[in-house]
Amino acid sequence: MSAPLVNQAALQQAAEQRIHTGHESAPFLLALVHLRDLSRIRRLHGEETARATREAVIANLQRVLRPADCIAPTQDDEQLVLFATLRSAHEGTLRLRELYEAASLPLNIPVQEQGSPPVRACALTIAAARFPQDAGDFAALEQCAQQTLPLLRAESKAFGFPEKIDRPSASEEQERERFDFEQRLRDAITQRTPIRAYYQPKVRIRSNEATVHGFEALVRWQDGGQLVSPGKFITVAKELDLLDALAEIMLENIARDLDGLRDVYGEDIRVSYNLSAAQVTDHDFIRRQTRTIRQHDLARNLIIEITEDQYLPPESLPPSFQPGVESDHLRIAMDDFGTGFSSLAMLARINIDEIKIDRALVQDIHLKKNHQHILNAIDAIVTRLEIPHAVVEGVETYDELKYLREHVPRLDIIQGFLFGHPEPVWHWLQHPLDAQAILAKQADASSSR
Repeated sequence: MSAPLVNQAALQQAAEQRIHTGHESAPFLLALVHLRDLSRIRRLHGEETARATREAVIANLQRVLRPADCIAPTQDDEQLVLFATLRSAHEGTLRLRELYEAASLPLNIPVQEQGSPPVRACALTIAAARFPQDAGDFAALEQCAQQTLPLLRAESKAFGFPEKIDRPSASEEQERERFDFEQRLRDAITQRTPIRAYYQPKVRIRSNEATVHGFEALVRWQDGGQLVSPGKFITVAKELDLLDALAEIMLENIARDLDGLRDVYGEDIRVSYNLSAAQVTDHDFIRRQTRTIRQHDLARNLIIEITEDQYLPPESLPPSFQPGVESDHLRIAMDDFGTGFSSLAMLARINIDEIKIDRALVQDIHLKKNHQHILNAIDAIVTRLEIPHAVVEGVETYDELKYLREHVPRLDIIQGFLFGHPEPVWHWLQHPLDAQAILAKQADASSSR
């Protein structure tokens, strides 16, 4: 039996009854679900589509609510949810997560415009207030939820709530194109097959010998047969809180492709993939990833590249992350080292198997003295901390490679267009990379200039 859909007065009455029974015996949670996309859906596709979308989301919410809970529309794009009985604050967190996941279930709302995809989702924000911790009466609780408590803002990344994105004003045509793009991306993630891992080789060079050290798996999306720029769709995926789904699809791709890579490049071939700072601090997400890694026996070949797109204090890594990595013998790489939010403190606090030096420090390195000094300092850090591997990203010319080999030979793993672009797995299986031949060809071309 699902929770009833009631009016606001009835929900308020149910909450006040619990308040009057006493603080200690009746803790509860009041959540406000704001359907941010509803006004946009109404503007682009009409009132009928907006109403059907709202009804579908409410039906999904009701599925995870208990009979004692209730849900009430307050405005057209907002719904109040009363979680009537909570045994602990942790239970409140879990119930909010269930609510968010239910509200995010795929939809299939047809639209009138020919050629436009159906509405697959409605972006939302969830705010909440707790009785008696946050307020002692219904009006104050509702006000807290309306204002979005700072506490819940801070926790929203753990819940997976998408942040509100402020965008420049757009014409109706641009807004429709953007909305259709979002729906196609959601479709692709639901179907999974349009999302693929493309692999870029990493080549180790020692003395004059070049060998394939591993590959980085990079996410690609084919939309209508055309590859979409990763910079475009990954940005949208982040705004729509779809990065976790993309990471799960990438891990499925790696599990499917790894046997072929082992056959061609050896049992110990290394494959890396990216997780953001927010993802590696999400306990539940890391548990799901670890479960998939164990299920497919990926640990001995896999590297997790932590992309620090925001500051990541070492102490923010959950206990479930490091022990899980150590017990499964997973390896960790720090991506984009030397730029962005990469942190020296991370090197001191967790076991790093690999650092990746960003392209921004490598481009035309043979011509840039300051970049050369920075690269020498990184080389010294890698040596003193005994970090097993250092990957130099974005190497595109033999002049750059020549400088690296002559001046920082310990930074001996190279990734970049010089040795290969990202390609689907079948390319590297049908056309095994001969890194030694590429190195010799580049050297010959350079000497003849």
